[in-house]
Amino acid sequence: MQDKLITGPRKKQPKMLAFVDKGKCFGRGCEMCIHVCPVEDCIYLVPDPEPGAIGEVCEVNVDTCIGCQLCAKFCPPDYDAIHMFKHDEGLRLGEVEETSFDYRLYNKKKGGALA
Repeated sequence: MQDKLITGPRKKQPKMLAFVDKGKCFGRGCEMCIHVCPVEDCIYLVPDPEPGAIGEVCEVNVDTCIGCQLCAKFCPPDYDAIHMFKHDEGLRLGEVEETSFDYRLYNKKKGGALA
């Protein structure tokens, strides 16, 4: 595994943030996103939230994500588990569903959910 290039706090808000569709993530055994991410401990394995599932899937720490998009580019096309979203749309983390990719984006200008 390569040494991580970024180990401290990010210097500015990224334009994009990565999110993992846990229903599509292969998790342990792939881990391509973890290996290509330049930020230490930004992407890590968590227990698969699917009822009855065993194993782990990847999760992105949105507080440390720099929006470089490497994880999305290197996620195998068969999985297509990582998606990038504009940071300025603002993700309302309290509305993220842990068991699916049912998330809500919040548009501050319009004052409501986008998805």
